[in-house]
Amino acid sequence: MLTVSAKPSGSNVAPLEAGTYPARCVQVIDLGDQMNELAGRLQHQVMILWEIPTERLEINGEDKPRVMSATYTASLSDKAKLRSVLESWRGKQFTDEELAGFDLAKILDTTCMLTVVSKTSKTSGKEYSAIGSVSKLMKGYVVPPAETTIFAFDLEDEDALDKLEALPEWIQSRIKEGETYKALEQDRQFQNMSVDDLPFGKD
Repeated sequence: MLTVSAKPSGSNVAPLEAGTYPARCVQVIDLGDQMNELAGRLQHQVMILWEIPTERLEINGEDKPRVMSATYTASLSDKAKLRSVLESWRGKQFTDEELAGFDLAKILDTTCMLTVVSKTSKTSGKEYSAIGSVSKLMKGYVVPPAETTIFAFDLEDEDALDKLEALPEWIQSRIKEGETYKALEQDRQFQNMSVDDLPFGKD
């Protein structure tokens, strides 16, 4: 499963022209357990963001590189989209040892070729850009150092909820839609309650 993270109906950014671009992975975001409407069940999802240095945008008066994102089910099973994307990107298959547990942070700051395709939103009718495929960087291409901050966000970190506040609002919103975030926030609220706040009160 591959979906574009930015909602096309709510973006004022012009779609990127379809084609293939050299890019660099800048962020890996743990979205936690999210409801997959098509599958009808909760699935652990992860968002990957790539910087495309050759394509620029003016953001708050500053010249910035385009960043595209895609969301995947966090699985390396035989039919998982994430596995096929990573193997195409790496140019090799996973070993049995890697399949037993692969740290996604390893893909941070690595380069690739992104194939961008044009799609039309079924709800708004607007055209938007989507990632069609990710492959190994072609020989002869040089991708400059990232301008976007490189980092990984993991909901299992002890200070995950504090780090969440530093993420862009649209990414925060995606995470907060998930059941993992809701459980963590509920647990934090319970821990912050005083004895007087508890439903059974004091002894």
